[in-house]
Amino acid sequence: MADGEAGKILVDLTRLQDDDVVDLTESPEKKFKRNCVHQEHSDTKSDSSDDLPSVLGEISDNLPSVLGSGTLPFDIDGDKVFKLRYNANSPANSTSDGRPWNAYFNSKRSGFNGIRRRASCKGSPKCSDQMCWYKRQYGKENNVNFGSCPAVKVLEVSEGKQWVIVYHRHNHTCTAINKGVSKKVKDDAAGAFQKSRQLKPKRYVNDRIITAIEQGTSNEEVRKVAESLVNNVAVSNIKASAKAEMDSSGHNVDDVGKYRDQVCQKLGDPFLIYKVHNKSLDPSQPSFVFKNSREQMQIAVDMDRQRNNPLIEEYCHLDGNHKRCAGYKTITLWLYHPFL
Repeated sequence: MADGEAGKILVDLTRLQDDDVVDLTESPEKKFKRNCVHQEHSDTKSDSSDDLPSVLGEISDNLPSVLGSGTLPFDIDGDKVFKLRYNANSPANSTSDGRPWNAYFNSKRSGFNGIRRRASCKGSPKCSDQMCWYKRQYGKENNVNFGSCPAVKVLEVSEGKQWVIVYHRHNHTCTAINKGVSKKVKDDAAGAFQKSRQLKPKRYVNDRIITAIEQGTSNEEVRKVAESLVNNVAVSNIKASAKAEMDSSGHNVDDVGKYRDQVCQKLGDPFLIYKVHNKSLDPSQPSFVFKNSREQMQIAVDMDRQRNNPLIEEYCHLDGNHKRCAGYKTITLWLYHPFL
């Protein structure tokens, strides 16, 4: 410390009266900290703005509620409260709607000890210019500028995890977004994939849009069709589900047995599905399906080293495929036939 600064401090201290002297045995700063700690422990609210009276204002006495296994409105809006069944295995499905919410974070309020989550709305692209050229031409707002959205959503899961209370506050300035594929589109896509196993998801989407245009559908309807199919992953999942439904026999022993009877009766070949084993009936061996044919069995006999046949000099090769049937490995024996 410089001499000038020390002298200035001494001068200031000499001006203090007896009443101005601070007792260092009780530090004001430490006392303030203790008061803060005491106040923090006496009030458990970490986000007072989430408390029911402040989130919902004066309307909390006349709020609608949805009981039982109801769902939230797709375009939820305004100051509302909903009581819904809680699905612990799929929590997001219990409280899903069409609004673009930010990520949920933990929240607390006094008097509630269960799980509490809070999220704010992201908003959506919305043009604020009333004279926008797009609006003048098409009669609707252009999606070019991001506008903020004041809406807030609070979830409170009961301690027994049977119910979830959803508090919704403020009106949205954004539009609800259809994130999934409608049942009508799913059924149509599943039918198309079942009719043609070679149909690709992208090809189906293109054909669906072209068909809508050729049928003279309005531009708005064509846009809705395109938006409903914009998620390639969802369309691929529809194809996978349709394929699994068609090929369910590979995972059902009873269906395999019925299929074997039909094949043997129509083709007269008892070796096409020669043997089926179910592990649940005999745990000594894994579940398997042994497929063959009369011609393949004859080739195996001709490869016998004790016989007089050109195939006795050929090697038998083995390979495995992990993707042909989900949950099973496909093991194949094959050889190079000198006459084929």
